[in-house]
Amino acid sequence: MARKGYVHPSRRSGPYSPSRGAFAGQTFQSYRAYQNAHARAKGFGSAAKRLAMPQRVGAKAGMKALTRPSRVRALDALSRMRRGASIGTAARESETTVATIKRYVGNALRKGNGRRILPSHSDRMAAYMEVPTTAGSKFMLVIGSRSRILLNQFWMAARDFRDWGFPEFLAPFEGKTINVEGIEIPLVTDPHILTRLFKEGRMQFESLYAKGLVA
Repeated sequence: MARKGYVHPSRRSGPYSPSRGAFAGQTFQSYRAYQNAHARAKGFGSAAKRLAMPQRVGAKAGMKALTRPSRVRALDALSRMRRGASIGTAARESETTVATIKRYVGNALRKGNGRRILPSHSDRMAAYMEVPTTAGSKFMLVIGSRSRILLNQFWMAARDFRDWGFPEFLAPFEGKTINVEGIEIPLVTDPHILTRLFKEGRMQFESLYAKGLVA
């Protein structure tokens, strides 16, 4: 919890002197100047370039790192890019920045013709999502874009089935599996099981990702 009345150095104007770390006691013209010096000490040209470097967040990073809002928004932007949006448009629609997209999903981006940045066709990034089980939906670690996209499509079909009651909505997903924590598990498509789970309130999917975004 932030201290009452505390203002982060990035929001202050004027000189900045860090009290600890490699630059303790030194005075910089601004907090940004300090950030740039810190970045250069790490081998980066500036703080902005450091932030733009792809950050690998693997499956072993833990829920806190994998569900960080900035990462989830970057995944959402990547999804929008795969549907045809430019990286700038995807950033605006996902309420993030191009630098943040490059930082978290940069390994899934490539340069196209000219200066246009394009998404790769697939990736192996992990995300915590609502996964359907015969006992109800559970937040579990889903691996790879194939599984994330298929799960998203399944939930849209499951919602239609819940609202309209037609098993035909589930037919395209019979026999399909998704990678959950390294294991391929089948999607739940039995209409009787899903109907029971919906009635019991054990099948939740309003928020597919742990922080409410889909990518």
